Amino acid sequence: MVAFDAGGRPVATAGAVRSRHPDHPMADMVQWGQLATATDRQGQGIARTIGAMAILEAAERLGARSFRTGINPTNSASTRLCSSLGVCDSDYVIVAAMDPVEFSNERVTQ
Repeated sequence: MVAFDAGGRPVATAGAVRSRHPDHPMADMVQWGQLATATDRQGQGIARTIGAMAILEAAERLGARSFRTGINPTNSASTRLCSSLGVCDSDYVIVAAMDPVEFSNERVTQ
């Protein structure tokens, strides 16, 4: 999902992705997040709104009943946002492999 301002400029994004085959026992769990907000629009609640919309859309379109995300422990803004939406810690561990050159200099926030 993308939120645009009145002038048509994209100001925030959010998403949810199904990562398992429909026959998998955990097919109703989706990866949620991919939240990003333009620097000059942060703190206005846009990410919370579009994040909630992504949850609702995933429930409707993908049959999602549970969600997972990952947050860097130093990212307090994402922690607060997730808490405000009822997303809480679990015992799940998400492992990702990324190119250290392409994703250096704090380009990964979660």
